[in-house]
Amino acid sequence: MGLEKKDYGIILGAFVLLLIVSTVSMILELPIKVEAVVDLINALVIFASLYFVYKGVNLVGGEIGRAMSIAAVGIGYYGIYILPHLYYHIASPETIGPFGADSVEIFLHTSTTLTFFVIAWGFYQLYESGKE
Repeated sequence: MGLEKKDYGIILGAFVLLLIVSTVSMILELPIKVEAVVDLINALVIFASLYFVYKGVNLVGGEIGRAMSIAAVGIGYYGIYILPHLYYHIASPETIGPFGADSVEIFLHTSTTLTFFVIAWGFYQLYESGKE
């Protein structure tokens, strides 16, 4: 049991696309515009993936479904918060409401850690459910 040939192709293709987009962005000096488009694509891909998590949870249910749901919460939160995070990096506001730029940046970057923690917790629960 492991990755199939098509899995390697998709992963390698995504990496090659990353290199192409990064190189074109550097050559054309469009990093912020490219970042904006990439973050919007990220949000769309994230929400599309949640559909498949939903379908998978309905298919398997039980503890495996619970573990998938936990991971989906982390993925969904990332999809929601990435858009204000994008705005913050493009607009670089000095304040957002009563919060200074440093506070907002810490909140946004800590949110990334939170999402990965919740996703990791979901995968840990998946692991635990498989041990029983």
